[in-house]
Amino acid sequence: MTKKLFKTYLVMLLAGLSIFGTSLLVSAQSEAANNTASKAGEVISYNLYYKWKLIWMKGGNAQMSTRSASWHGTPAYRMDLSCRTNSTADVVFKMRDTITSIIATNLIPLYYRKGSFEDGTYTLDQAWFTYSNKKCHIKQRRVRKGQVTNTAFNSNRNIYDMLSIIAYARSFNMSTFKVGQKIYLPVATGKRVESQTLTYGGISKVEADNDLKYRCHVFTLWQKRDNKMKEVVTFYVTDDANKLPIRLDMYLKIGVAKVLLRSFKGVANPVTSQVK
Repeated sequence: MTKKLFKTYLVMLLAGLSIFGTSLLVSAQSEAANNTASKAGEVISYNLYYKWKLIWMKGGNAQMSTRSASWHGTPAYRMDLSCRTNSTADVVFKMRDTITSIIATNLIPLYYRKGSFEDGTYTLDQAWFTYSNKKCHIKQRRVRKGQVTNTAFNSNRNIYDMLSIIAYARSFNMSTFKVGQKIYLPVATGKRVESQTLTYGGISKVEADNDLKYRCHVFTLWQKRDNKMKEVVTFYVTDDANKLPIRLDMYLKIGVAKVLLRSFKGVANPVTSQVK
């Protein structure tokens, strides 16, 4: 595998994992939410894989955690996501990425930071969220190779970063979704705010990397390529009160890549989605 192709795999894997769970955010539902799916102390670990010819190879690992925090004296949650390549993958493309999101206890975004070290280049993304006059105001800042880019956006709807949207999305009652339903996502990506579209695919049994199977809700992200709508990512989240992200499949021009749950602890509710 060439260095360029391997880099594409790993960057897409991290991007996919960062939006793991965004598949649950419904258009027009942008108010504060009641958090029942997660709690401080939750830790979820993943293995990252890529397919080279007929062989699945492990490319690294990732971990997502939630803990209690405060923001300017206000009680909050801190979510952290780290992703790193293993020693084998480092030879081709070295990745050490960390993402932090501070969210209010009602799951409203307050601050976002992503430090990305990929193949010798460090990029820092930050976002600050404020609220006034029934609008969400976001300021973004990117530092890369000595250059600083500042952008600002306002919206009548809440804008989410790639990590806070996971917590917010997990608060929804997925029993209301219908197969084929379209879902729209307003997400800050570092220099801009993008709208993404997903569809709900029903329920499926999925095996994780802990040798257990789970009943999961399935969502697929679509993007327009060559004037056609094509699958980009398929997400699987548990059909229970935790809505744990179990697996994601990335459909790339160069093949398929996967993120699989390895372990979890400190979850807020019983894991009733486990099946034989």
